[in-house]
Amino acid sequence: RNEPLKKDRPKWKSDYPMTEGQLRSKRDEFWDTAPAFEGRKEIWDALKAATVALECNDHDLAQAIVDGASITLPHGEQSRE
Repeated sequence: RNEPLKKDRPKWKSDYPMTEGQLRSKRDEFWDTAPAFEGRKEIWDALKAATVALECNDHDLAQAIVDGASITLPHGEQSRE
């Protein structure tokens, strides 16, 4: 069964301090390499777009992207990167 995206944002922490630029670089690396390991590229693209929408506080757009791509979120949470 599918649940809507939750509006609460997860707390993120790192084992070592990172600058905003380093974090952005790690995120870019994740999105660039993730489709190569498993899954369909269009699903990864939809997840990335939904994540960007959430980062911009556009919950409705993120939900529409997830719904439009028929992505199932059984707990209402996207995976944390």
